[in-house]
Parts: sequence; structure tokens; C-alpha cells
Amino acid sequence: MEQVALKERLSSLVEAGGLDAWSVEEYAEQLAGWPEEVQQEILRQVAVIWPVSHALCFAFLDQARAGLGCLHPSQLPEWVNAILDVYERDGLQQARRFMAEVESTFLCRI
Repeated sequence: MEQVALKERLSSLVEAGGLDAWSVEEYAEQLAGWPEEVQQEILRQVAVIWPVSHALCFAFLDQARAGLGCLHPSQLPEWVNAILDVYERDGLQQARRFMAEVESTFLCRI
């Protein structure tokens, strides 16, 4: 997907929270470097996380590259479910830590 289309899609997903245009541009630029099926999966997960927590969604977008360094894109929904479980149980800081330490926190469990 081209960067312009990514930007439009991301903007539509996060419009309720008013993500500024610069941030949308930055995240769209990051997504543009991935194959289209990976882009689509990341955007599907944004749609899942955004209604729960805007801050958690930003953290996910920031950590997606690191997560995909050791996860297959098909594992993203399972990873996001685990992230949401941690978020609901222990809060934003623990969910961020969980994402940042994907190998030791998520991959070791599966």
C-alpha cells in the first residue's frame, strides 16, 4: 500500500483521538516499509487497540518493528491479545514493558 493510502487509512482508524498529522505521517512512513500483508495486519491491530487505549496504541505502533523482528505477522493478533490482557490486569507501563521484551515475555510463553 502506498504511503498516502496508509496515511489515510491510519487517520481514519485514529480520528476519534485526533492523532496529529505529523504523527500519522511518521507512522505511515514506518508502515510503508513493510509488505502489504504486514501493513494490513498492523492496521487491523490498531483498530483493536485504539478503542481500548490511545497511549497503548501508540506504544504498539512504536514497538511493532521490534515485535515483528521475532514474530511472524500471523502471530500479531495473539500478541495483541496478550498485550491487552497485561494492560487490563497491570496497566499501561507493564503493557509497554511486555511489548518491549517480546522475546522473553511472549515468545517464551508460547
